[in-house]
Amino acid sequence: MHLVKTLAAMPGWDAARGDLVRAKMADADPFVRRAAAEALAEHPELASIQPLVRAWLAAPSDDVQLIQALRIAVRNQLRTMPPETLAGLTLADAEWLKLIEIAVAVPDDAVAWFAFEYVRDHDAASDFMSRCLSSVAQHCGDARVDEAARFARNNNSESIAAEAGAFQSLFDGLSRRGQKLSADDELGRWGAALAPSILTLVGDSSGGPLPSAEVVSLALRVAEQLRLATLSVQTLGVLRNARLSDEVRTTAAATAAALDPHKATPVLATIVGSGAEPVPLRQAAARQLGASGTPEARDALAAAIVSAPAALQQPLALALTSTEDGAELLLERVAAGKASARLLQDKSVVNRLKASGAADVGERIADLTRNLPSADNAIRQVIARVAADHATAMPSIDAGRA
Repeated sequence: MHLVKTLAAMPGWDAARGDLVRAKMADADPFVRRAAAEALAEHPELASIQPLVRAWLAAPSDDVQLIQALRIAVRNQLRTMPPETLAGLTLADAEWLKLIEIAVAVPDDAVAWFAFEYVRDHDAASDFMSRCLSSVAQHCGDARVDEAARFARNNNSESIAAEAGAFQSLFDGLSRRGQKLSADDELGRWGAALAPSILTLVGDSSGGPLPSAEVVSLALRVAEQLRLATLSVQTLGVLRNARLSDEVRTTAAATAAALDPHKATPVLATIVGSGAEPVPLRQAAARQLGASGTPEARDALAAAIVSAPAALQQPLALALTSTEDGAELLLERVAAGKASARLLQDKSVVNRLKASGAADVGERIADLTRNLPSADNAIRQVIARVAADHATAMPSIDAGRA
């Protein structure tokens, strides 16, 4: 092991030294194999790829340190090898797949495309294609992303689920790149056709099976990014559909508000004011109403805060205070006894109020909270009351059994 580390650190690395270190990849001692992998990682050569991949295939699955060293070494080889050089390698199928597994993680246009072409031409497992599509969308230029999108669309047309899965891989890669869909490219045109198909399935389910939450959420995000205003009614249908998960409906709230705020406001207001809806969804709807800033949205928030449970009051107050008029409404509701003055002890709400531009905020808050104990004192009072009740309690084993 120490010999291998010394060979790696000494200047003048050459083919003979590389051959010596590569031979150690077959050593019986896993520590020697790891040292050899680390040495080859520092000195990339085409000749090292096959020994590294073979050692990876042979490594015990529980030797995570050795496997990680081998993965890093393979990655470092790929970073320096042009695709035409890689194409000349003679590897077994299992070895190629290990190489592709690393290639999709290398942030390089040429390497990402090499991996995609290999998987496309060799009919590899679908999970490999998914990773290749994501890598292409993240690392390749527009022309290659368009080509990959055409291929994926044509080869997954047998079902909406298959189509959505392939699209999701490209969409995820594009998102990691920090970009959004464009109506002018192949992926955007595919999304513009796919999203309506998915949302139509939700509307046509009539008590039958629904598309998966992941697929519906994908359609909603695509509709929002491409501003597919024609899908606003279908999006509101998703938002109203209590059979769908809270997460999907929360995504629908954001999409509906982005596509058509005027149509979305009454639906969002109904959700915020409904005690039958889950609190997280009501909070999400409140955020969307607050962001819209319309008089109708402010009135809906102000009405809801009167009867809202404690868990919802602070999100409603934050949504209201996103505008000056909303801040005035909140202060008026508190002054009229229709909203809890304790909201004015919440630091987030107070900061929003002060930044809103409402008149005399500091004085009005001080006046409305004058007779309230501080939040810390209120907690201490609750603790003292519980402790006193506990001290005077008369526990009984017999009563507990009963």
